[in-house]
Amino acid sequence: MKNNRRKTLSRLLLPLAAIVIISALVVTMTLALFVDTSDKATNSITLGQIGVNCSLVIDNATAVSDVTVDAEAKVTNSSELPTFIRARVIHRSDVEVIKSNIDNSDNASGETWKSVDDADGYKWYYYNQILQPGTTTSSIIATVTYSDTLTQAQIDAVQSDPDLIIVYAEAVQAWVGAPGSYAQTAEQAFAALG
Repeated sequence: MKNNRRKTLSRLLLPLAAIVIISALVVTMTLALFVDTSDKATNSITLGQIGVNCSLVIDNATAVSDVTVDAEAKVTNSSELPTFIRARVIHRSDVEVIKSNIDNSDNASGETWKSVDDADGYKWYYYNQILQPGTTTSSIIATVTYSDTLTQAQIDAVQSDPDLIIVYAEAVQAWVGAPGSYAQTAEQAFAALG
């Protein structure tokens, strides 16, 4: 009877001991997963500085009959990154600005600026090439024409107005995603901003 009791006890204790050992292992491994510490990586992001300078040169009208004068409006990439440029030309109502190098088609003519009306009703001029650091675009405008109803004194006053023509430009880095993965067009680069 003692032998039977030992056999029964052995039969019960052996599986119970196995369950206790397996449970202990599972708990230990699970605990190890929660308390395991690994080296933490820190991502550092370096932002590039993008800057542009706008220049505007308008020849002076010397007589009332000389109401159309040559003008240039250019944008220079003053940053260290290749950029795409878009610009707006804002002018007074008594002045007409004739654009140059503008193409409203698919740019098959090789023009360097493309005119696009945005959803807010603004007309933007997208420079169709990547502007490398330190380089300057071609001119957005060719001439300025003053209203033929202006007197010489009014033309002189208009010409001295610092807000006669405002060239507003924006720049975005030419690559989208990884460095070296360039956007195909200025419109695509600006659209990537969201």
